[in-house]
Amino acid sequence: MNSSTDIELMQQLRGGSESALRQLIERHSERLYRLAYHLLNDRDAASDAVQETFIRLWKHSRRYDPSKSLSTWLCTICARRCYDERRSQRRRGSRSHPHERRPCESQPIRGTHRRPRKTETIWNTMNS
Repeated sequence: MNSSTDIELMQQLRGGSESALRQLIERHSERLYRLAYHLLNDRDAASDAVQETFIRLWKHSRRYDPSKSLSTWLCTICARRCYDERRSQRRRGSRSHPHERRPCESQPIRGTHRRPRKTETIWNTMNS
């Protein structure tokens, strides 16, 4: 288990380290997924928001200010992505309220987030 700090991993990521990105995904994806699911109440949309967050991290790692919390920065990116998705849903005429539950989503989401699959999907997206 690697005990590198977020700052160290971000320095490595700026140098193009895929290993650093994988570690950051493993470290932060579950928290980001919970945030996205809370805001969107849709598992697929939440997974998409998390993937987009890490793609943006990869593409814009130089924008990160190491004097600030990486977790907060990632949550901000993810939340903004979720707000964009909610606006898009309203324009398309999707559910009118983001917290309106569908019957199959009334159960807790524990254990439904599969990090290895998410990591692979993110890599496939970035490498295409």
